[in-house]
Amino acid sequence: MRDPFAIRYLFHLALLCVPVLLASPHALAGCSGSVPFFVYGSCSSWKETRLEPDRSVRRTIAPMFAPAAGKWRASSDAGSGQYDVFAMAALSGPDGKRGKAKLAIRCRNDTTTARFSFAGYEMGNRGAAREIVYQVDDGDEEIIELERGNDHEVLGIDQGYRAVPFLRRLIGGRTLRISAIAADGRELRAVLGLEGLDEAIGSLRNACHW
Repeated sequence: MRDPFAIRYLFHLALLCVPVLLASPHALAGCSGSVPFFVYGSCSSWKETRLEPDRSVRRTIAPMFAPAAGKWRASSDAGSGQYDVFAMAALSGPDGKRGKAKLAIRCRNDTTTARFSFAGYEMGNRGAAREIVYQVDDGDEEIIELERGNDHEVLGIDQGYRAVPFLRRLIGGRTLRISAIAADGRELRAVLGLEGLDEAIGSLRNACHW
């Protein structure tokens, strides 16, 4: 005689498994490499977070910004031999506060520097708060360590031997995604359009011989 308790156990187990089997194909179909950067979903190919915020909050965050394409500006000072190239993009924090992120590239005295500024946020100066996670197009995520400037909203690379390799990775790309951590622990994200950088940075590269 079959054990009625064993039969009942198998019946309940089947009821639990069927919804999972039915839902899995749909869940997998929704995952692709084109998930928007500002969606903190489990299918995203971008690093979701380094601070692991409440997942119930992350599910409510929707795509907010498009890349700031074609916004690169160049200027020079013939007297000092200084060349500047910069672009700005919309910036978002997890609290919904919006601002501007800026990447400024400078050549002065044959030294290239690159600085990120995060308007409205004080940046940290130790540990992970000095790091930016970045991704060019669909490439690998990279981490670069920066130094906080006198203006505490700025994190920068002031050594040419470090700034130039970083900037070379951007040339020819379409988008630069960045993730930084403010001094108070909030994660900040932005997307910078890289189109037009090649042309805008030409004179600066010549002046700094790279």
